[in-house]
Amino acid sequence: MTTWRVIDSGPGAGAMNMAVDEALLLSCIAGNDGFPTLRFFGWQRPTLSIGIMQGVEAVRLDVCKERDIPLIRRPTGGKAVLHQHELTYSLVGSDHDPLLSGNVVESYRKISGVLLAALASLGVQAELAPPGSYLATNRSDHPAACFEQPADYEVSVGGRKLIGSAQARRRGALLQQGSILLAVDLPLLVSVLNYGGLADEVVAANLRQRITSVAEAMGLPEPPDYATMVATMRAAFSAAMGAELAAGDLSTVEQATAERLWRDKYATDAWTLLR
Repeated sequence: MTTWRVIDSGPGAGAMNMAVDEALLLSCIAGNDGFPTLRFFGWQRPTLSIGIMQGVEAVRLDVCKERDIPLIRRPTGGKAVLHQHELTYSLVGSDHDPLLSGNVVESYRKISGVLLAALASLGVQAELAPPGSYLATNRSDHPAACFEQPADYEVSVGGRKLIGSAQARRRGALLQQGSILLAVDLPLLVSVLNYGGLADEVVAANLRQRITSVAEAMGLPEPPDYATMVATMRAAFSAAMGAELAAGDLSTVEQATAERLWRDKYATDAWTLLR
């Protein structure tokens, strides 16, 4: 039976959250012990992240500064995500692992199947966006928000996106990061996105039709708390993978690598404002 290391990092600062995930990816590439790894984490304060190839013109830098919302750039792709009321997960392992194998779309499908099982245990009847979903919903030439449109096999409820995920692949290793929306502060999300002068009310109306949350899907005023969500996800991954999940932490080398990446990369304007 395969053993996965599970790290529950709790709430962290945005740049360090990204640095840790890349440190885990680099450790996997180096063939160090402790892999594959499933990590859960949260956010110390609202933080806006953009994909590795996304231009900063997609966000309102002045509003982020005014509201003291850190802007970070992820090591994975996709569009802007406001990390606030969510459980974030990352998976790191060999691209030959049964759960992670195949191309991007195929691995999305497998991982999303696990996420569906976890949501079902909470009473949320979610579904996978069918192939071609991105093209079918891509009405804007430059959509700013990740949750504005589902990619193939991403998790949605009633056609509205609930979980957004993105990948990075290097030298036989894979990192997938995903945001599970527990609740949505739509006014704050709209305020930090740049839609080229389109009225906030119009943007909000559009996003309201495309985004949902665990709380809304469950018909609850408040979503399950962080600990409940982590326990639910752990159980679903263990059952779906037929694997043992062993609680762990970063190794000394991984921690040092994360601190270096935080200092030299993720906390710098040279990386964040790259494009």
